[in-house]
Amino acid sequence: MAPPLRNNPYTLLQNINRLRAAGRVKHLPPSYPALHLVPTTPLPPKGLPPSHTGAFQPEITIMRDTVKRQHPQTYKPHYFTKPEKIVYEEDIIRDAFYKWHPLELNIPRTLVMSETEIRQNVQRDWSTIFGGRPKELVTGEHVVQHTLFLMQAQKLSRHKAYKLALSAFYEARAAVEEAERRERAEKFERLTQELDELNRKERLQKVEEAWKECHPHSARFLEWEQESLAQGAQYAEKMMEAQRLREDTMQKMAQYEKRNLAAQAEAA
Repeated sequence: MAPPLRNNPYTLLQNINRLRAAGRVKHLPPSYPALHLVPTTPLPPKGLPPSHTGAFQPEITIMRDTVKRQHPQTYKPHYFTKPEKIVYEEDIIRDAFYKWHPLELNIPRTLVMSETEIRQNVQRDWSTIFGGRPKELVTGEHVVQHTLFLMQAQKLSRHKAYKLALSAFYEARAAVEEAERRERAEKFERLTQELDELNRKERLQKVEEAWKECHPHSARFLEWEQESLAQGAQYAEKMMEAQRLREDTMQKMAQYEKRNLAAQAEAA
């Protein structure tokens, strides 16, 4: 025979009442009211089939409405009210500009900016299309910021401010293109002059070589004359060096004679 269960849950309420009556329990447990209202199920009599006590009841099929369930990975929540779409003025201006100027999207931009650059960009003066930086290339963002400035400072409508900013954008781009065209023209002219000078030197060299071939005696005379001039230049340089040495010697002799006369005067 199996030993009786210790702290049998079926006799928990009876044990609490017995300990309470004996004065061994001063405070009832928090679950006492629930046990008192809904006591535990009593032990079934021995030899009684479990199905007669309510155990092993047949499963009851619960009928539910057929609801089309979505796959967990493709499930999209359904909201009764959709959140209001937030639209900013600069987004409207930016969309309108890049819609009619799609090639401007090909201009590279720096996406990573430091805190100092962001602060300087916010504090820029957008009263002009250049934003306080005349040497900077004008892009679509310049049009957006200049349009916002005209709308806030001059109280213009978005359409009118955008037209003025777009006109300033076209003028700035035309000036840049004109400067690039002028620079290309100057570079081409400079290269052309260098090529002409090179061709002129080559032509002169060829003419000189042909003249020497046709007049060998005259060519020899010219070479002799050049050698004579070179020797004369060397001679003149040597003569100048000798003259300089002579002057230095005379100066030193004059200083020696002066010191000698001074010494004789002191001795006398």
